[in-house]
Amino acid sequence: MSDTDTPDRPEAARYTIRAAHEDEAEHLTALMRACFLAAYGDSATPENIAAHLDRSYRPDLQAAELARPQRRTLIAERDGVWAGYAQVDFAIESPVPLDVSGAVQLSRIYLLPEHHGNGLAVRLLGAMRDLAAGHGAAAWWLTVWQRSPRAIRFYQAQGFRTVGECTFRIGDDPQVDWVMVGPVRAPV
Repeated sequence: MSDTDTPDRPEAARYTIRAAHEDEAEHLTALMRACFLAAYGDSATPENIAAHLDRSYRPDLQAAELARPQRRTLIAERDGVWAGYAQVDFAIESPVPLDVSGAVQLSRIYLLPEHHGNGLAVRLLGAMRDLAAGHGAAAWWLTVWQRSPRAIRFYQAQGFRTVGECTFRIGDDPQVDWVMVGPVRAPV
């Protein structure tokens, strides 16, 4: 993601955004690992990064997530090459009390670094907004690492505000994330 992503950038229109298929778990795992390493590869020891990747991003886990009706995954691709993904979960509760009801979790949104800054993040988030709104959600929440100023600025520009914090573990290394909440429909 980039704080310079805007929906009117013509480069973003060159990407296709579509639902991930259950038989794409292995490809999704590779994308997730690459995105995580690009975003957080230096945030913990190599051992803790490896432990997190093995705990969170395996083909069997992604296959189970793709099969869950409460979770939806969208893929952004260009000419058949995957650029990023986003996930929404309709069944996970926020780790902190929210001042909105019925909020769903924007559980992940990542782009590979070479796809940052061209409007794709806004476009992918817009597709997730449509998906969440189509399921009746009016608000959503997410967690973001407190040491990710670019991601925080992006979410703030999309109408999210900080409502608390929680711990996220990378292996056995505790990290502190902000919990943010925002409207499913984009601010005007």
